[in-house]
Formats: sequence, structure tokens, C-alpha cells
Amino acid sequence: MNLGTDLIHVQALGVGLGGTPKFRVSMPVSTSFDAVQVNLNAVLAELATLRIYEAVAMIPVGVTPNPAVVPYGTSASLSATVRPAGATFAWYTAPTGGSPVNTSATFNTPNLTRSTTYYVEASAGGVTSYVRTAVPVTVGGADGPLWSYGDTETSPVLSGVCIGCTVQNPELAVDEDTTTASNINIPLGVLSSAGQLIRFPGNYHPGDSIILDLGIPAGQTLSLQLLNSIRIETFQGTTSNNDAAAFNTALANAQLLGIPVGATGKFRVTLPATADFDAVQISLAPVVGGLSNLQVYEATAMVPLTVTPPSRPYRLILLRLFRQRTGSAAPPSIGIRRLLAVHRYLRALHSIPPA
Repeated sequence: MNLGTDLIHVQALGVGLGGTPKFRVSMPVSTSFDAVQVNLNAVLAELATLRIYEAVAMIPVGVTPNPAVVPYGTSASLSATVRPAGATFAWYTAPTGGSPVNTSATFNTPNLTRSTTYYVEASAGGVTSYVRTAVPVTVGGADGPLWSYGDTETSPVLSGVCIGCTVQNPELAVDEDTTTASNINIPLGVLSSAGQLIRFPGNYHPGDSIILDLGIPAGQTLSLQLLNSIRIETFQGTTSNNDAAAFNTALANAQLLGIPVGATGKFRVTLPATADFDAVQISLAPVVGGLSNLQVYEATAMVPLTVTPPSRPYRLILLRLFRQRTGSAAPPSIGIRRLLAVHRYLRALHSIPPA
């Protein structure tokens, strides 16, 4: 096997002898074996030395199903097996350490509202699994709740060769915390876009809303030129809804929402969906005078409330609440449905008293 092409899993282990980086490589073997040989081959970026701390052969725990997919608010049933007879099992919520959450071969998880990864190890013959087996459980495949944050992400998503394009701290865009953020970066002069795909724990439909808490570098003014470099696109499964152009038009009108950009550079955009979706991709595209850095604090999918018939006095109450909570007046053309959506979202986030 060549680690440059056949590498299955690598795990950073901190600093080893002499202050050099230490890492672990794990890979499956397709034939019977009783030895392993590690070679250094001559390549352009040649390693001068390689320290081998230990080589371990291990029988991994098999889990069915793996990965598992369950609807929002339901439990997954996971079954573990391993070749040695008489093995016992322990399930954890972390790859190392911690206390087991289950100690049988079959583990029925709690009802899940977010995608979660469990880890299982076996004990047999006086030894325990050298490495726990990761068992991702994805929440999805059915309608989502009234509103939900994104719970898994993929990054960086590149449109082509994009040297220097990165997404820093990607997990902070799916941590249910609107005060922490990932960072999408594209260097000046690149011709490709870079972004982050955020998936929700359920399906949403046309007319539902996508709410994005974003940030630009402090001190910059939120302008049409900057907004033009932000590309938003929804997905159903792995299929794009090809709605980026429509969302770009909506982004161009984002300033009309009346949400000011303060010293921190944070702002919020609410976009109506035009197709079924369970994921949204936020990207930075190369635009003259556009952004080179974008923070993604959180992505939210929401089912908006519809009131029939729309009451003008209630609309006036919502307009007043909009001004109180955002510091700016709502545009005259904004509909009561959008006002309700914004108000309900802000109330959910900040415990605003109901109107």
C-alpha cells in the first residue's frame, strides 16, 4: 500500500521524540498476514527519517448498520460483532476515555435530534480493542422539526483547483452556538470558489426558510459588492437544487431586512426555499472587490408560520417588534409571513416574549 493514495485513516497524536509530529495510520488488510513492512520511497518531497513507535494488528469490531440513518426524534438499534468467541462490548460517545453508555452487543440509542457518532470496543482474552470502532448515526430521511440548526458539515468544498483555499474550524458552524463560527478563506487572485456544505437533521420543503448567521471582517461595510461574492445553494441528498442564482438575487436585497452590521461584522440573512432540501452550501466566489473571508456562525432551517387572514394590526405589532429587535425599520414591502418568520426565529434564539 502507498500511504499517498491508499491511506484510510490518519490520526494526529501530538509531539513525539525530538519534537517531531507523531501520528497513527490505520488501514484494512484484504489478505491473511502475520507481518508488516514499512518502507520509505524516494519522492520529490522526500522524508529523511521516519520513526516507527509501534505496529499493531487488530481485529476490529463490526457494527450493523454502519453508518445508520434514523428519522428525527427516533432511536437507532446498533449490533456489534467480533471474531473471537465470548467477547464483551462497551459503547462510548468519545473515541478515547469516558464511561460506557452501554455494555451489551446491541445498543439502542436514545431518541436522537442531531447526528451523533458512537464508538464501540470489544474485550476478549484479557485484552481490549486497541482502537474503538466509530459508528456514525445520521439523523435525516424524514421531515425535520419546526426549526433546526445544521448538525453535520463537509468542507472545504471546492469548485476546482483552489490553492490556499481553506475552511478553518469547520465544526463551529454546526455546534448550535451562534457566538462561534467557521472561517471560509479564498486568497486574492484565485479563480475557484471554496465553501462549506451544512446538512440538517431532516427534510424541508418549498416555502420553508433558510436562516444564515454570517460575518465579514470587522470594519467592512456590508455592500452589494461584498454580497455578490457569497454563493448560497441548497441540496436534497447529494443533488443540487441549482438555486444559487435565485439566492444570489435574494442576497443582493439582504440589506433591506434592516439588520445592521455592527463592529463584529455579524449579520443575518433569511432566504425562502424554492425546492425540497436537507442541506445548504455557503461558498465564497472570486469577485473583484468581493470578500476573501466569510464567517459562518450557524445555518438554520425553519418552517415559517402562516396566518390567515393577515391582520393589519398584527402586522403593525410585528413591524414594531422588528425595529426593537434589529435596530432598524423593516422595508414597507416585507410581508407578514417573513415578519413572523424573523420574529419566531429571534424569539427562539433569545427568549423574546411572544407578541
